[in-house]
Parts: sequence; C-alpha cells; structure tokens
Amino acid sequence: MGASLSEAFTQLRRGSLADFDDFKGLIDKQWRGELRDLTMRDVVLGDGTRLGTVDINSPADLALFHALRGVTGSAPAATPPSAVADAAPAVDGARFFDDALASFRERRSLANLTGDVDLAATQRIFVEMNGNKRLAEVTDDHILNFEKATANWPVNARKFKAYRGMKAAEIVRSSQAQQAARDPDLKLLADNTRRKHRDNLAAFFTWAVAKKLAASPMTGDPRQQDHRIQRVQTRRPYRAEELECIFDPVTLVPWTENRPQYFWAPWLALYSGARLNEIAQIYLDDIQAPHPGRCHRCASK
Repeated sequence: MGASLSEAFTQLRRGSLADFDDFKGLIDKQWRGELRDLTMRDVVLGDGTRLGTVDINSPADLALFHALRGVTGSAPAATPPSAVADAAPAVDGARFFDDALASFRERRSLANLTGDVDLAATQRIFVEMNGNKRLAEVTDDHILNFEKATANWPVNARKFKAYRGMKAAEIVRSSQAQQAARDPDLKLLADNTRRKHRDNLAAFFTWAVAKKLAASPMTGDPRQQDHRIQRVQTRRPYRAEELECIFDPVTLVPWTENRPQYFWAPWLALYSGARLNEIAQIYLDDIQAPHPGRCHRCASK
C-alpha cells in the first residue's frame, strides 16, 4: 500500500489524475501494475531526428509519442504504457554519476565490504576525466576515456609532488610526455591494477542496473567476463628453506644491528601477512602482548 500510494502521488504531481475517474481508480491501477513508466534512450524518428531520452508516464504521453512518430490519432487501447514497459523496464538515468557512486560506496561500507579506497580512486579518475555526467549520459566513449587514463596513470600519482594539484587529465598528459621522453623513473599502473579499476566501474554499473538507475554502457564487453580466467599467478609463497635462510640469526642479526626497522618489519610481515606500507604505519601502542607485562613467547626467559 505504501508503494502504491507513493506511485499514486508521483502521478498526481505529473498531472495524470485527469486520466482516471477518481483517486481510488488511480490506486487500483497501481495495484494492477498499470502505472509503470517507460524510458527510452537514443530514439530515432522517421525523419532521422534523434531523441536522447523519451519518458512516457501516461497514456497522453504515449499518444504524443505516436504523433511525433507520424502516427495520427490517439494510441491504440491495446498497447498501454504498461504493456510496452514490460518489454523495456523503466530506467531513471537522471542521477549524477558522482552521487550514485557515492551511494554505492556507502552501501558497500554498511555491508562491511572492503575496497573503498580503490573505489574512491576509480570514482575520482572517472569524474575528472569525463565530468560529473548524469548516468543516462554516460557512453562507451566515456568508458574508453577512463581506460585510456588508467593505462597512462603513474603509480601513486596522487602522492608525488610533481603531480600535486593536478586533475586527472593533466596527470595523464604529463605521464604521456614522460613516456615520450623515455623517463626511466616513470612507473605506470600494473595490468591487474588497471583491471581492478575497470572491475570497480563495471560493478557499480551492474548495481545501477539492478536499482534501475541506469543502463550499463559496459554491457557486452567480453573483457569483463574473461580477463580473470587469463590472469596468471606471477608470485609464489616463500618455501620453508627460503624462510630459514632469510631469518637465519647468523646473518639477520648483524645486518639489522643498527637498523631495528629492518629486523621487525620482516617478522611482522611473516606472521601477519601485512604489506610493507601497512607495517610502516604501525605505532608501538598498536602492538599488545597477550598477557599484560610480558610476552607469552618470552615467559620462560
């Protein structure tokens, strides 16, 4: 009933009450599923005129659309908007990309899903390269523009002073100039990182389609389905004998005698699986012994 009332009020705001006998009839039609809207994109009329987006919200709208197409008179009773809408579900592409992706990130955060930092980077690159488009305006050209940016994106670009204050397009142009000059210090994103950015974008549009916010401009691209199968394992875990060699006290202790960070970082990496940049951010207060005042490994000493 709540959903029906909401849709009924939407129709009232559109001035559609004249199409029904009374308000109760409006709600009854919603219960029967006869108030479904229809949105069409990239419509080409008989004279070659291209319409970007067509919204049909009432029988009057449908009659007007038929008139534009060159069909005189009112729409046939056998083809109400609801019947056409069944073949093409309504899509609301009016939301802006930035707002919709922010909502997508918030829902992921509420679900305790990881990867928000990567999503934020994907969002920023896309918006800075293409502008904050409405979802209905995003095309394959914008996706290609985004992919060209990630293909020329320097590693940790946002952290380097050389790129500080630059927008994505400026960073890409600077990177391309460095590539042309064969700058040996320039390192671009790895293929897997580029794929991750593209996966982030595809996951967002899949969610937007499920929420009827947009039609995905990435549908039908085979790269999205098969790149994971083609991905190969480039690294393997250390073998036991290799770890024994690395952590041999005969060589490790003298090498790290005056560099305690060199001693502790490998041990923390070995037992926690954390990355070096994560370990480097750990404070002493972040490390707690299982028993106050002593370490259980040293209890016998």
